[in-house]
Amino acid sequence: MGERGVSAGSALAMRSPVNWALLGLVIQRPSYGYELVQRFEQTYGDAIELSSRSHIYGAIDSLVGRGLIERVPSEAVKEQDARQPRPRYRATDAGICGYEQWLIDYLEDDQRRARIFARQLSALRPEHALRLLSRLSEASLREIGRPPPRAGEDREAEHRQTLTQRLANEQERLRAGAMLNWIQFAQRELRDAPRRRR
Repeated sequence: MGERGVSAGSALAMRSPVNWALLGLVIQRPSYGYELVQRFEQTYGDAIELSSRSHIYGAIDSLVGRGLIERVPSEAVKEQDARQPRPRYRATDAGICGYEQWLIDYLEDDQRRARIFARQLSALRPEHALRLLSRLSEASLREIGRPPPRAGEDREAEHRQTLTQRLANEQERLRAGAMLNWIQFAQRELRDAPRRRR
């Protein structure tokens, strides 16, 4: 897996969440196009919308063009198999490094948006801010859902979930819980603000 002269900017300039998600799937396991379509739908179907399945093939071309993935030399095709070999793709070193940096930047952007939101909330009148926080609280409670089974309580259910699903579910649950804690703090601050002015 070589970088082939890829500049760091080629990865960082990429904005498409589809491309980044696809790069992560290729890093996880080299795959061919149709398999990537299926894996993308299973992993990201509820989080990233595709305009069509052909969107994945365009993303593959973009990632190859940027030097973030490369075609794996095709294995010999059996003579009785008249089909064309399916090109498989794997991540390059530049793709892996770019992906790691993108993940860090993505989380930093999320934290920056949270800081901006907190500052913009104060622009609302307290009753409007409290109403908004109430709506956010309801959304966070829905997101938390039921807690995941504890280790050993339901081993069969644990095994049915993939590592990716378990990580994503726990991250969402913890994030929603943290949001609820912050909402409760903000509600107390907004309700106490008139008393502090006196």
